[in-house]
Amino acid sequence: MNKLERVNKIIEAMESQNIKAYEIAKHTSLTPKEIQKTKDKATENPRITTLNEIESYLGISTNTGQTSSITNKDILNDEDLVILSHQVKKNWNRLLQLEDFKTFFFYQIAKSIDMQIEDIFAVALNKRK
Repeated sequence: MNKLERVNKIIEAMESQNIKAYEIAKHTSLTPKEIQKTKDKATENPRITTLNEIESYLGISTNTGQTSSITNKDILNDEDLVILSHQVKKNWNRLLQLEDFKTFFFYQIAKSIDMQIEDIFAVALNKRK
């Protein structure tokens, strides 16, 4: 797949997933301006590393141009692991924005390590100060 085809896949994925340049920038080493210039095709010859990082965040396979759909947990190649890790990070950040999730998550931690829920919250609240 050539660079133009890769940029087109990026544009398509950003639009279909309703993801803005600033969101990708928050989770990568790229700036929103670099990402937007790539999306707007304002850069005639985007760096391969830029395309790789955007594709990785969006879950686009660089070999096929398709988003990753990992179905067999026993057979994961390095590319699938990178795509999966970015998807997990993106979803984790979305979950943390939900107040109910935080309470649920701390409760599950407390249950799993057999601690009192008050102790978990006390530790969490002290770290925020």
